[in-house]
Amino acid sequence: MATPTPLVQQGQTYVPAPPSGSLQPRTPWERFINADPLVFQQNITTWVDSLRVIPDPIYGNQLVKLQANLRSSGMSKDKTNLYGNLTSEDITGLDKTMREANLNGLTDINAYLLEKINKGTQTSNIPTFSKSISTAIRLIDKAKGQQMLSEAFYKTYGYSPSQTEIQNFTDKWNAAATKKASTTTTSTTSGKGFSRSTSTTTGGFESDAQQQLIADTLKKSLKLDDNLHGQAGEFVKQLQKGASDNLLPAIDNNVLANTVARIIGQTDPTVQKQMIADELQKFRNQAAQLHPGAAPSLKAGLNYADVASPYKSITAKRGLELNNDDPLIASMVSVKDKNGTFRNATAAEAESLTMGDPRWLKTGNAISTFSTLAQDMRRGAGL
Repeated sequence: MATPTPLVQQGQTYVPAPPSGSLQPRTPWERFINADPLVFQQNITTWVDSLRVIPDPIYGNQLVKLQANLRSSGMSKDKTNLYGNLTSEDITGLDKTMREANLNGLTDINAYLLEKINKGTQTSNIPTFSKSISTAIRLIDKAKGQQMLSEAFYKTYGYSPSQTEIQNFTDKWNAAATKKASTTTTSTTSGKGFSRSTSTTTGGFESDAQQQLIADTLKKSLKLDDNLHGQAGEFVKQLQKGASDNLLPAIDNNVLANTVARIIGQTDPTVQKQMIADELQKFRNQAAQLHPGAAPSLKAGLNYADVASPYKSITAKRGLELNNDDPLIASMVSVKDKNGTFRNATAAEAESLTMGDPRWLKTGNAISTFSTLAQDMRRGAGL
């Protein structure tokens, strides 16, 4: 078994002692940073074990103190709250710290880390604009405002915004960009032998907020008229068709406008699609109450028109071209059985109901059917 490397104290830190008879290294960190990976790991392990048993009045032991200083100084990128065992991020930061301390001829690594922490707090509690957020402040002129809003208007409505709408949009954009400018505020907590810094960065006028401002502007500009095209026009058509396909009255204009405005106010296309789907399902649920036989199909996502379609085909073959709201179709969609349960009619039941309708008697199909029946009766009688 190899003999453990003896430790000596350097400032507040214990490090491996130099071999007997060798030259004294310039700093205690040279033995770590110049070692091959295996020896480095062995030296670090021995050193960490020694720090763990040295008490510290604030942190409990020297290892936790070192770990806290590595993280507070930013040398370690580890953001967990676990202390007492160095993580890979801690080891990486420690290796970098040792190299920097060695270059500066420093023997006390904790003192070096505290110096880095203190330098970082010289501007504590002073907000600064964040350079890492490109959308922190993004002011626009009227030409840029016109370009941005016009593109959104064409896509949503199929026409251009007015100059008043463009100016109002530009003013609101610039006010929001200035008000929501991104800042970073750093606060510091200090105590005996330690210092911790915490930075908080506000997001600024970011992409989500920009898109929401555009959506809010579009929402307020909605007009239900003949000029309405684009996405809003498609939304209107889908909703109107959804009501019609489920035999519901035409949607009130105010209700329709408010519904479309809410959908336009969403910036996520997926959310918009879901909102449309939810509105269409509301129509089907209303139709299910009026046509209980079709309820299972309606609640599953089919429209009343889909349920009625096969029955319209049956009546058409019998010479009756009927609409979805025809009472005969409704009687097929909702048949009440002997148990009092509503259901859809079978094909045979639909044929029987069609031929029992007085209107069928006036069709060519009825005349042809009776003629064929008469011939069959004559042949059966041997005539």
